[in-house]
Amino acid sequence: MSTVWILGAGASISHSKGTFPSTLRFLETAKSVGMLFDARNRLKPHLQSLNQYLDSMFKRSLTKGKLDINIEELLTYLEIDIERENSALFFEIQESIDNLIRDLLTILANPIAVGSGEYSTLAGMLLPEDSVLTFNWDLLLDNELGREEALRNPTTLFSGTHYGKMLYYQMATGEGTIARSVFQPPVDIPPMLKGNLIKLHGSIDWVYCSQEGCRAFRKVFPVLNYQSHNYCSECYSRTEHLIILPVLNKRYGEYPFITKAWRMASLILRSATKVIVWGYSLPPTDTYSRWLLSTMLGNCHDVAIINPSCVSKGSGRHTYSYVFLRPYYEILLRRVTRDEIDLYENFEDYVNGVTAATKYGLRVTPNI
Repeated sequence: MSTVWILGAGASISHSKGTFPSTLRFLETAKSVGMLFDARNRLKPHLQSLNQYLDSMFKRSLTKGKLDINIEELLTYLEIDIERENSALFFEIQESIDNLIRDLLTILANPIAVGSGEYSTLAGMLLPEDSVLTFNWDLLLDNELGREEALRNPTTLFSGTHYGKMLYYQMATGEGTIARSVFQPPVDIPPMLKGNLIKLHGSIDWVYCSQEGCRAFRKVFPVLNYQSHNYCSECYSRTEHLIILPVLNKRYGEYPFITKAWRMASLILRSATKVIVWGYSLPPTDTYSRWLLSTMLGNCHDVAIINPSCVSKGSGRHTYSYVFLRPYYEILLRRVTRDEIDLYENFEDYVNGVTAATKYGLRVTPNI
């Protein structure tokens, strides 16, 4: 018996009580916390190229008017332009967005105390055999699972905690141990299919060496001081950050570490007896995530979707949001029955066992 949690941005938004932004409010939030302008209220020089790109593609500006740009759509357009024209300008714009992502998620996380909130509740609910697959770059859940202590104390590699297992089985940190330095023969069933934390889109604190001749080439390490410059301990070159953008072509082949993470996630889902999807909306650009959900096998007979978008509120009445739910049901009904899917408006309702049907007097299963 194992439960798999799948987390999207909505989970971090809920845990942060709304201070973390949705994809549509990302740039607007960065503006509101003062990240875009210098002390003289001028746009920071390194954001000028991004501002010009926004004007040419979206007719929007960082300096005036609405910034209602979906960050995923922006990144998708930019990825297409990079493939079309391998220009240094586009890479500069991409780097400025990467830095914005890292800095904003750090600034917003600073006031949030570890040991409180919904992620703390989730951490307390996790059994040793349960796994978490998250699409989030932020460190809110990592911190609840003991990230800082784990990175300061190497013995946590062997602790058996969710974060410790991630360090040991997925990160270059674990490759330095005696047990993992020796190649093992192929096995019928891959080890450690339970009790994992897997960050499918990378993390703001992950760095890797990009020098092909280096022994540590593309080896991924989480670091405590990720906002500082970090340098490879083998070749002393400056490391790169690893976050995977939610675009159509993720180029996973360039990052063996991420390829392995997706394989592990697929194997974990295949053996799951319960799957809980919290705060994820299956964006149309993320075909990999749709594929991942499709890998569920017949072992699972219990699915929960936690998302305010499950319910539409209008004209004084509540109904199921068929626009939001239809993509889920198109995938899930190949694996489970309608009666095996429960819908919850928020995490608190899930903890208390209050489904959307019970809360609003709706039919038990949507007619999708």
